[in-house]
Amino acid sequence: MMPSPEVPLTPTPTRHNPRVQMQANTQLKLGAKAPIYQSTVLNVSLGGALIFSNSQLKEDDLLQIELGAPIFPISRLVRARVAHIVDAPEDVLTILRDKGKADKKKKGYLIGVEFTYIEPDDRQTLERFIKQKFQDEKKRRIIEGDGEEAKHTARERVVYLKPAPVPAWAWGVGLGVGLYEFFSGWFSGVGSWNIAVHVG
Repeated sequence: MMPSPEVPLTPTPTRHNPRVQMQANTQLKLGAKAPIYQSTVLNVSLGGALIFSNSQLKEDDLLQIELGAPIFPISRLVRARVAHIVDAPEDVLTILRDKGKADKKKKGYLIGVEFTYIEPDDRQTLERFIKQKFQDEKKRRIIEGDGEEAKHTARERVVYLKPAPVPAWAWGVGLGVGLYEFFSGWFSGVGSWNIAVHVG
């Protein structure tokens, strides 16, 4: 049963809310008699979420979103509005298809939603979940540090590189440039406490 509309949530601009990445199953529903769309939450904040779906919605569509683990031990419903929708990149589709979270024969979409109503207790639970994730990240950074050793550890955690069938010197130069560009951007994101979407 959905909460009463008399106590709306005043949305906060998403850019001010840190996002936590995940791959959590969810269900989207447009109305009482509308079909239920099986989808995947890719990141969440206090203000909204980024969701993958094989179903194309429209901007300003009003939704009911079911949020469960790892945020809530028992699934909860929140109200949301579609803020934007774009075609999912092929690399995202490939990863999600390999994990059984995307239909191999359909297009996929990245749907940015803005929460319009959350029960007060549920909002507190969501806030605690996000704070805990960032505390965990802060502890990891303290333990590993911000130097080259930490970057090396993070590289091993994020990506596994296979040898390429090219001369060693060419492989080394290409790898060095690629890793520098990739992880410079990645660490600048973590440093600003804004965890980007990562579906790998």
